[in-house]
Amino acid sequence: MPDLGWKEAITEILKESDEPLHYTEIAERIAHEQLRAVGATPAASVNATISLSLKDDGEKSPFVRVVRGYYDLRQKEAQSISVAPSELPETPDYPSIKKSKMEELMDELKTKLLHVREAVPLP
Repeated sequence: MPDLGWKEAITEILKESDEPLHYTEIAERIAHEQLRAVGATPAASVNATISLSLKDDGEKSPFVRVVRGYYDLRQKEAQSISVAPSELPETPDYPSIKKSKMEELMDELKTKLLHVREAVPLP
C-alpha cells in the first residue's frame, strides 16, 4: 500500500476524475485505491486537508472549491472550457457547479424575501 500524505492522495484522486468530487467520494476512492491508511474518519481528514490548504495557501493551493463540498484541482479548473450554466446538468447530488457565488447568494436572498413577504403582508 502506498502511504501518500493526504494532500498527495487527494491530488491523485482528483487528477483521475473527469469532474469535481465531493470530499466523501474523494475519501472513499483513496481508501478503495489504498493510497494511504485512512483511519476512522477519512472524509473529515480529506475535508480538513483541503480546507486548510485553501485557507493557508490561497491561490497557491492545488485545490479549488467548486461548490459546497465539491472540489477539483485548480490546474484542471483553469484549463477547462467554459460552459454556459444552462448547459450543465442539475441533479440533487451534483448541483450546477458553474453557478457563481453571487448567483447563489441572490437565490438565497430571493427565497428569504419571499418568506418575509408571506409572513408580513404589505399595507
